[in-house]
Amino acid sequence: MSEDNMSSDVPTKVGEPSEIDDEIDEFAENAFDALLIGAEANPSSEAAPVAEAAGETDEGTGDYEDVELDDVIMVSDVPVDDVSHGTAPPSAPAAASSAPPVAARPATAPPAPSEHPAVGQVEVARMRSEISGLKAKLAESSGGVSSRQFLDLRESLNTKDKQILDLRDQLTGRDKEILDLRDQSIVLERARADFDEKTAELEHALSGAQEAIAGLTEDKESAAKRYDDIKGRFEREKTKTEGLEAELAQEREARSADVEALKSAQDTEMARLRVAQEEALDLIKAESAAALAGAREDNEAALHAAASEKETALAALRSELADAQAAALAQAAAEADVARQEALASRGQELEAAAAAKMVEAEAQWQRSMEEREVAIQSEKQLELETQEKEHSKQLATLGRKLADTESELAGARERETLNADRVLELETKLGETSTELEGTKTLLTETQGLRDRFQDELNTTKEARDGLQTELDANRTKVEILEETKRNLESRVGSLEAMKSQLESKLSMAVEKIATDDELLSRVRKAMAIGLSLLEDQEQNTYGTTTDETEHASEDAE
Repeated sequence: MSEDNMSSDVPTKVGEPSEIDDEIDEFAENAFDALLIGAEANPSSEAAPVAEAAGETDEGTGDYEDVELDDVIMVSDVPVDDVSHGTAPPSAPAAASSAPPVAARPATAPPAPSEHPAVGQVEVARMRSEISGLKAKLAESSGGVSSRQFLDLRESLNTKDKQILDLRDQLTGRDKEILDLRDQSIVLERARADFDEKTAELEHALSGAQEAIAGLTEDKESAAKRYDDIKGRFEREKTKTEGLEAELAQEREARSADVEALKSAQDTEMARLRVAQEEALDLIKAESAAALAGAREDNEAALHAAASEKETALAALRSELADAQAAALAQAAAEADVARQEALASRGQELEAAAAAKMVEAEAQWQRSMEEREVAIQSEKQLELETQEKEHSKQLATLGRKLADTESELAGARERETLNADRVLELETKLGETSTELEGTKTLLTETQGLRDRFQDELNTTKEARDGLQTELDANRTKVEILEETKRNLESRVGSLEAMKSQLESKLSMAVEKIATDDELLSRVRKAMAIGLSLLEDQEQNTYGTTTDETEHASEDAE
C-alpha cells in the first residue's frame, strides 16, 4: 500500500488532538524500546524477538492495511463539538521477556459535550462497535506494523492538527473584522439616532397640525355626504312608491278584466250545458216514454241525492272558504308587519353600513396620505444621512492626509468650524420657519373650529329635514301597505272565483257522465223491451198451438 493511500485509509481515533499525539508517541517509543531490548538480549535469534515485537504491535494497533475507508472515522469527517472521546491506543510492553500485553482501553474516558445527548450516545456506541471489530481484525492478522507506517500515521495526524489550527486562526481573524465593523456601525447608528430624534420632534409637531386639519375636513365631507345620501334615498323611495302604485293600478285592471272574462265564459258554458241537457232530455222522451218512466224515477232519485250532496258540499265549502279567508287575512297582516319590520331593519342596516364604509374609506385615505408623507420624510432623512456620511468620510480622508502638516490641519479645522456655524445658522432659520408655520397652523385651527361649528349647525338642520322626510316616508309606507292589502283581497277574491269555476267544471263533468250513464241505461232498457216482446210473441205462439192440439184431441175422443 502506498503512502498516499495510507494518509486516507489509516483509521484515526476520535478524541482530543494533544492526547492522541501523546499516546501515539508513547506507543511508538515503547515499541522501539521493545525491539531494541529484544535485539540486545538475544543477538543469535534476532528474528524471533522482532517477530514477537511485531506480533505485539499487531495486537496493540492491528493491520491498518486490511481496514477499508468506509469502516473508519476520519478526523476531517467528524465535528469537534459533536463527537465523543475515542478509546486510547494500547500501550506497548515494558520488556520483551514478559508476556505479550493485551490492548488496554481507558474505561473512564469522558464523552465530549454535545448539544444532542442521544445522538452522542449512539455515536459512541457505533464507534465502540467499530473499535471492537478492528481489534478482532488486528487479533486475526499476522503481519506487523513498520516504523514508517507509525511515522506516516503521526504525520497525517499532525497535518490534521495544523489544518484545524489554521481554521481556528481564520475564525479569530474574521471575528476581529466583525467586531471592527460592529464598532463602526454603532458610531453611525448613534449619529443617525440623533438626527432621527430631531426629525421626530419636527414631525410630531407637523403631525399634530395635520391631524387637526384632517379631522375638520373629514367632518365637513362626512356631513355633505350624509346629506347627499339622505336626499338620494328619499328620491329613490319616492320613485319606488310611484312605481308600486302604477303596478298596483295595472294589476287591478288586469284582475278586473280576468274576472269579467271568467264570468262571461262561465255564463256561456252554463247556457251551452243547459241547452245540451234539454236537447238530450227531449230526445230521450221522444224515443221511449214507457222505458223512461223507470229511468225518470231513478234519475229523480239521483237528482235528489245529488241536490242533497250539493247542498252539503256547498255548506262545507262555504265554511272552509270563510276559514281560509280569515286565516289568509291574518297571515297577510302578519306577513305585512314582518315585511315592514324587515324593511325598516334592512334600511337601517344599509344606512349604518354605508356610514361605516365611508368612515373606513376616509380612514384609509388618511392612512395612505400619512404613509406617503412618512415615505417622503424617510427618503429625505436617508439622503441627509448619506450626505452626512459622505461628509464624514471626506473629513476622515482630509484628517489622514493632513496629519503631517499642522498648518493645513488648523485650516481644515477652521473650515469645519465655519461649516458647523453655517449649519447652526441653517438649523436656526429652519427652526424659525417651523415656528412661523406652527403659528399659521394655529390660526388655521381656530378657523377650522369655526367652520366645524357652522357645519354642526348645518348638520342639525339636515337631521331635522331627515326627520320630516322620514315621516313622509312612513306615510307613504302606510299607503303602500293599504294598497298591498287591497291587492291581496282582490287576489283572494280571484282565487275564490277560480275555486268556484273549478267546482262548476267538476259538476259539469259529473252531469256529462250522468248523461252517458243514462244513455247506457236507455240502450239496456231497449234491449230488454225487445227481448220481452220476443218472449211474449213466442209465448202467444205456444199457447195458440196448445189450444189447437187440445181441440183436435177432444174431437177425436168425441168420435
